[in-house]
Amino acid sequence: MLQKIVSKHCRTLDRYLLARPVAQHTAAAFAETKIFVTNFLKQDSSRGIILDSGCGTGQSTLALSKMYPNDVIVGIDRSLARLKKNTAFQSRDNSFSSFESEEEEKDGEDHMLVQSFSDFPNVILVRAELSDFWRCSLDAGWRPRKHFVLYPNPYPKKSRLKSRWYAHPSFPLILKVGGDIILRSNWEGYLKEFSRSVVMADEFLSSDKIGEEEENYASPYGSCALAGPTPTPYTTDTVPLTKFEQKYFLCGEPVYELKLDYAIDNKI
Repeated sequence: MLQKIVSKHCRTLDRYLLARPVAQHTAAAFAETKIFVTNFLKQDSSRGIILDSGCGTGQSTLALSKMYPNDVIVGIDRSLARLKKNTAFQSRDNSFSSFESEEEEKDGEDHMLVQSFSDFPNVILVRAELSDFWRCSLDAGWRPRKHFVLYPNPYPKKSRLKSRWYAHPSFPLILKVGGDIILRSNWEGYLKEFSRSVVMADEFLSSDKIGEEEENYASPYGSCALAGPTPTPYTTDTVPLTKFEQKYFLCGEPVYELKLDYAIDNKI
């Protein structure tokens, strides 16, 4: 079943994108983000972009900014409520710049929010639909160094399979965006299925079922996908990237990481 789903999404990606225009608030948020990112990168040619997709309140974005101080960390989340809880940034009397829509639609559906922080010059938080933001980044020619997807909603019920990223119509976009992809979850099975989906996408895009002009955007991740996820060790020096991770570490629940390095010679 998963093979059919992945193959279909790879085959029909263009049709899916054509039928689903980029949300207006995401397009506006990306335009503001692009200005921030461009200004940050032009100060030093060695700098790069790191995406933190599904960043929640931004705790992981802050942690990543300290791990990669030379790169710009773009934290993206679809929830306006979660992003406005980023007290980790504001607790240090940290001043911040915020671009918001003048009028907020019901339930914040079309509300745009982009925040940057004086104490964290390499961080920007963005309220956006993830798949739309990925599309915008592709159109802008971004090539992120790393792409973190930490503790995504696993949708454990079988009936919600197609809501999981690896079985979602936008799954090919994650691979197309590029960069090293790092996922973490307390559900090893989720990461194993993600690995399988990458391998399946590679096999489909390498087959004669598609035209020669189609790029095999899964092939750079092939060998890493075959290796699958590994346990994330926890020591007293470990800094949890998210509140979920902190909770799992404290209660002794295993945490797993799937690291898909982007490498042209990573073919299966």
